[in-house]
Amino acid sequence: MKMDRRLLVAVSGLVGVACAAYGADQQAKRRQDQVQCRASLQQVDMDLRSKEEELASLGSRLDEKNDQILILVAEIERLHEELAVREASA
Repeated sequence: MKMDRRLLVAVSGLVGVACAAYGADQQAKRRQDQVQCRASLQQVDMDLRSKEEELASLGSRLDEKNDQILILVAEIERLHEELAVREASA
């Protein structure tokens, strides 16, 4: 009977140690996952900022091109009118 009790205490102790070790391992894994997740979020944030800057730059360039196109269209219309006047007087 004493041997059974000692065996039970020993097995219980081993199970307790195993559970504590498992818990510590799981906690370490969660910490590692959190670190990886933070690093991933930082990378996504940096990528997003880069894309936002690129979008702003492209928008600015597009505005400049639109202005150039409007100037060109106005010049073409002016030249058409001038040509029409010259043809009418010729």
